[in-house]
Amino acid sequence: NISASTSVFVTVVHWILVRDHNHQSIDLVIDINKCVLNVVFLFVELIFSGVPVRILHCLYPMIWAALYFVLIVIYWAIGGTGYSGEPWVYVFIDYDKNW
Repeated sequence: NISASTSVFVTVVHWILVRDHNHQSIDLVIDINKCVLNVVFLFVELIFSGVPVRILHCLYPMIWAALYFVLIVIYWAIGGTGYSGEPWVYVFIDYDKNW
């Protein structure tokens, strides 16, 4: 159930923070295939499988997200860069601009 709550969290973060809405239409189709269909299949599987879902199942992904945030801040503080040499890993986590 950790993957279930994590996939919903990743999809929400992607569509709110990461997705640039000025992409071409093919990028929209790719994003829908990567994120939205994942959550749709997740809910279909949960509905038909009978697997119990507890609110505490969200605890571990929340701990993972908090640890990831701490590691990203440490990475930024020691001068880490993104894939192309930018001072951020993700554009919405640009601490030089947001602090």
